[in-house]
Amino acid sequence: MTVTEAARRLGVGRPALSNFLNGRASLSQRMAQRLAGTFGADPAALLDLQARYDAGAATQSRQLGGGPFAPSVTTIRAAEIEVWANRIEARQRLPVLLRKLVHGSGTGVSRADFPGYDSAERSGWDGWVATSVSTAWIPEGESGWEFGCSRSPARKANEDFDNRGIVPGAERRRLTFVFVTPRRWTGKRNWESKKNRLGLWKKVRAYDADDLEQWIEQCVPAQVWFAEELGRPVTGFVSLDEYWRRWAEATDPPLPRTLFGPLATEHADAYRTWLENPCGRRFTISGDSRAEAIALVVCLMDQIEDHELAHRGIVFETSDAVQKLASSTRGSFVAVAATPEAEQAFQRMPRALHCVVPVPHNRVASLQNDPDITLRVLGYKEFRAALAEMGLSHDEAVRLDRDSGRSPTVLRRYRSELPEVSSPSWASAEAARVLAPLSLVGAWNRSSEADRRAVSRLADCDLERVEEFIAEALGFDDPAVWSVGEYRGVVSRLDSFFATVALWTRGLLERFFRVVQDVLSERDPALDLRAMRESG
Repeated sequence: MTVTEAARRLGVGRPALSNFLNGRASLSQRMAQRLAGTFGADPAALLDLQARYDAGAATQSRQLGGGPFAPSVTTIRAAEIEVWANRIEARQRLPVLLRKLVHGSGTGVSRADFPGYDSAERSGWDGWVATSVSTAWIPEGESGWEFGCSRSPARKANEDFDNRGIVPGAERRRLTFVFVTPRRWTGKRNWESKKNRLGLWKKVRAYDADDLEQWIEQCVPAQVWFAEELGRPVTGFVSLDEYWRRWAEATDPPLPRTLFGPLATEHADAYRTWLENPCGRRFTISGDSRAEAIALVVCLMDQIEDHELAHRGIVFETSDAVQKLASSTRGSFVAVAATPEAEQAFQRMPRALHCVVPVPHNRVASLQNDPDITLRVLGYKEFRAALAEMGLSHDEAVRLDRDSGRSPTVLRRYRSELPEVSSPSWASAEAARVLAPLSLVGAWNRSSEADRRAVSRLADCDLERVEEFIAEALGFDDPAVWSVGEYRGVVSRLDSFFATVALWTRGLLERFFRVVQDVLSERDPALDLRAMRESG
């Protein structure tokens, strides 16, 4: 029975049942009664098991005093955190850091709401967490979080504490009040003790830059993200947020996430199911390029933001980075391969991590199984909606729709002024001499003598050289050509044209027109048969 079917029978939402089955939510009295009525379970026995589990988890949390072990990718000092707090954007990004810390080091987290960036100034609590298991930093149960970058943390903490006094007393007594400052605050423990003695809340906690330094040590994704915030990215891997920024901002205006919105919605359930299962099986995504597939992973994260692992993604670029992290941490984050080198390193590692392997479309045939996700071509309305969000005119949208084939990879290349993006790796001068004439052909059958002769004449070289070029080109992430059986072709004739236009010569055009004249002047046997039938 699927989780969806079980949830339907119990009369609860799928996320609620999934959180319970995966240990992210405790068994409630009401859920116990539903299980008894639907499946005949003993509610008293189930609640007794839950009570014993909670007692053991609380004891273990007190003994361990923290979350899962994490290797030190880079050292973040409290002094650096305090300097960072002086930046204007720190107020909008502090909640982003906290939600990465909660998702990256917490266990049993069923809700972590920390609006950041443009949503950071909303009314209400600055953050909210619900978890069934406590850690050294995350209190068990529900907690309301307030934070600020003020140079006077005590004053800000008192203001927030007094403002939250409007919360009804019954609700306050079941909530933990948490205040966070990225400044050093020597009086935090005295303030915390004083507020706890008032007995207004279940408990009161206060964290400062020194606490954040220690908490970040326990969370690899937060280490990577914050190192990027400080302007010193670590070597060999990047956060998913940074990867998306680099990918989207290669164009002006940046590419919007709505470019993958419909695809992310389609495949969110498959990705969630994989995350909820034990580590072991690689998750493969096929796209026009690796970068395009990784961009989808970022959008899948947005679709299932209530899942802990969805926020623990790290994109690996080198095998050394894979060995450094993957061998030290088990099951605490999602590893994404950005290069063939990283993908090969995944194969050599123990299957202890959730690993995502992007696969260019031209390499799908080499897989033992079909990809978990194959990126389809966007529909007309989906693609136009993304271009409209970019602020492009109707005429520009029509041209890009036609020229890019609605491929995000090709669209990005067209709209970018960065040489490393606009000039693909397969557009070297030597390769372009073969690709330029092939872009005039489009597609051909290698077993057809007529096709072989036309391609050879147009390329002005032996057909074996053309075959060598195709074999080499298929090794790139976003190759300009495709090969299926005896058939060969150019992925996008216009894309290839723009990449090789500097090598279009008068001689190439003259050969093209001669081939066209010869092909069109040949007699079509089908027309002869038709004439015979008409005369008969």
